[in-house]
Amino acid sequence: MEEFVLIDQLDEVKRNMIQFNNDLKENEEMRRRFFSHFRQWYYIREIDMFAPSKFIGYKNMNASRYNNKNGAGADGRKTEVVLRKWFVKKEIPSLFEKLQESIGLYGRIKKGSKIHILKTEESYFNSLLDKPRQVFDATQGSGELLIKLLKLIPPLESVNRSREYNLYNDSFRDRVVYKYLFHSRTHRWLDEHILGLNPDESRGYQAMGILHFIGLKDKHKGIFKDLGIQEAIQLLEIQNFDFNLVIQSLQRYQQQDTANRDVEEGFSAGEYIELESNVTAAPKQIEITETEKEQVIKARIGQSTFKRDLVKIQKKCSLCGVSDERFLVASHIKPWSQSNHQERLDINNGLLLCPNHDSLFDKGYISFDDNGAILTSSSLDDNEKLFLNINDKLKIKLGYAQQQYMKWHRKNKFK
Repeated sequence: MEEFVLIDQLDEVKRNMIQFNNDLKENEEMRRRFFSHFRQWYYIREIDMFAPSKFIGYKNMNASRYNNKNGAGADGRKTEVVLRKWFVKKEIPSLFEKLQESIGLYGRIKKGSKIHILKTEESYFNSLLDKPRQVFDATQGSGELLIKLLKLIPPLESVNRSREYNLYNDSFRDRVVYKYLFHSRTHRWLDEHILGLNPDESRGYQAMGILHFIGLKDKHKGIFKDLGIQEAIQLLEIQNFDFNLVIQSLQRYQQQDTANRDVEEGFSAGEYIELESNVTAAPKQIEITETEKEQVIKARIGQSTFKRDLVKIQKKCSLCGVSDERFLVASHIKPWSQSNHQERLDINNGLLLCPNHDSLFDKGYISFDDNGAILTSSSLDDNEKLFLNINDKLKIKLGYAQQQYMKWHRKNKFK
């Protein structure tokens, strides 16, 4: 009869824990005969796994040995004693929820089951248990906010496929994450309105790929719909699991949103005040048109995050290839004055152009069809086209969302 020898190294525990999780998926006999016996569960945060004491407490354990252990002297009480060297019993509600979500897929977790964590990780879990009280103190006793902040968030379930995630920069990814978590937007909606794709062609797979790489699945959709960004970040920080990717994304989005609002609300208002001040101070009344005001605002926006995002994506003038940022303009397809708040900040409502081509586009002397082919005004003759560096063979690449804005430009601006 095979002898069972108690483990004496923590590495042996980790090895057995990994083996248990693999066998649990593959070995139907172990699940059927013994799952209901498991009461003492051990968790190691480093490998993010649970396993029962009797399985991890003996050397070189596997499903075959475990299924035939009866009469071999295997005793869970002995393994619990040896495991005390590294583990301590701890009541952590969210960790128990994680146990039910991950291991509970294979059977019912027995009532009264206990969880043991590594002593070296105890301070980490203690700090997490203390955070709700710290948050409560910070909210000055707001019970409603505390209830929101104590909400448990399902763990992330990241996938290895990174193709879609790597296709886009932080600006796009952050907006996808925000709209998904706070506004319950579908993958198709995100593809169309954030990534600028035709949803009938992309079918939402690009946004889904970004979210799945991070670990955000259907159960996370709209989970923050009643919270502000800062509340959501606080909530993620008190969870027992690693939400750093999501936290960083929301922090960047929050900073971006603040910067954009500064551009629209602070800079534009300031420019109007400055213009009006200059006019009042002038000895002779000078008429400042809406177009001139918009040009001043546009100059300020040229230094904003809107331009930086366009440069990251388009990198150079869409028509002539000028790449020096000093000579590039972040041009709105649908003009700033005609756009709502969302359209003003929508990167799909932008073209990166040199000053020459920006002026032609802004004044309606050129536009583009759905395929990106240039359209030139009949008011321009061949010599003017030559000097303005445009010809009928020029073509740019337009995404689906850009095509929708360009339709507006053709109808309302093109001469």
